[in-house]
Amino acid sequence: MTQLEQNLDQDLAAGRGPRNIALFTPAQRRGESLTASSYIIGRLAKNAPLTPYLTFGAWESRVKRSNKALTVSTAKSTMIHLLDENAVELGDCTAFDCFGYETSISMQPYILSSGAWYEAVPTFVSRINRTVAQIPAPPFPLLSWDGVDDEGTYNLKCHQADKAFLHFDKTNVWYGGAQSRFEFCDLMHLKSRTLYFVKVPSRSSGMSHLVEQVRRSVELSASPKYR
Repeated sequence: MTQLEQNLDQDLAAGRGPRNIALFTPAQRRGESLTASSYIIGRLAKNAPLTPYLTFGAWESRVKRSNKALTVSTAKSTMIHLLDENAVELGDCTAFDCFGYETSISMQPYILSSGAWYEAVPTFVSRINRTVAQIPAPPFPLLSWDGVDDEGTYNLKCHQADKAFLHFDKTNVWYGGAQSRFEFCDLMHLKSRTLYFVKVPSRSSGMSHLVEQVRRSVELSASPKYR
């Protein structure tokens, strides 16, 4: 475990955290899963800012405001409070508990998830890639990305090119008695009832944001009360 955490420290020190580390709510706490609607990173103060998503950038900003270094030790001492839709605390964990990270020692892959290290079979990544490749494409494709546009610019271009795609980027939807808010989706094709979530794929923090955004939208859409 010492070597694994040293690898993680090296990536943090080299500035590779945004690319190699994703943050997710720990899968299990005290034997049961927790579904948070928002988070507070750091001390649970009265006016502490809420964030609807866990991203590496949010943790990094909190650490830098405290004039601390980005290290495994700091991650283990940074508390993250999990809140429900009414901003009531469900529980807490450390930033380290939320890290999703992959490294290897002597060609053997290891994965950090929910604060524990797992030794993965060498074919794990290839199996995941094959599974993802089998996911069908959306019925109405968006414009090809030029590799330059940011998410906001790209979303607007898609909407302007085909008005069948409704533009919801940066449009907040309130819920939980107007105590919490989030982006429902980036684009929506109303006729096919297809939601589109757009993220630049070069950063793992963007991917964790994507997963959290999709999860929140799906869970709330399934609620008759919310609809």
